[in-house]
Amino acid sequence: MTGRAILTVSTTLVFLGAPVLSWTQIAPGPGVPSPTVPTPGVPPPPAPPVVPPSAAAAAAAKAEQDVLKAERDRFTAMIKADAGDLDKLLAPELVYTHSNAQLQDKAGFIADIRSGKIKYISIDPSDTHAQVFENTALVTGGAAIHVLENGNDFTVKVRYTTVYMNRRGGWQLVAWQATGVPQ
Repeated sequence: MTGRAILTVSTTLVFLGAPVLSWTQIAPGPGVPSPTVPTPGVPPPPAPPVVPPSAAAAAAAKAEQDVLKAERDRFTAMIKADAGDLDKLLAPELVYTHSNAQLQDKAGFIADIRSGKIKYISIDPSDTHAQVFENTALVTGGAAIHVLENGNDFTVKVRYTTVYMNRRGGWQLVAWQATGVPQ
């Protein structure tokens, strides 16, 4: 045996039973030249399509800004208790994990806002960043959230991670996970 094996590891991120992100890592086995070094007698792999860096960077920046706009629009809809806008901005399979570990689906979340059980007074986001992977985006950030819940008035500071999916040209929140920041 000449030890010319190549190790290929494929990983797929699955969310709510659906693949949302995949990648493959290739590493040479013992005694195998790097895949980037030409092997005599083996034709090189086809080159990937060339996208002008400025066009690719502009498209990525626009997608990130679109996701961050959807995040701001969602916060505004929560403060205004706008069930119609929330219905458009929240995915049907939403999993909303509050900072106190309470889980809600889309219907329960909108119902609590509509009824006034939860009233968002203000949401002040900070340090928000978006990463877009085709039709999926991750948003991370912090926020100070002033809320009335069952008549109790409080402000909570959180760090959060959200997952958005781009559907029919619009970004919808699929998951929210908040963690309280110790005071």
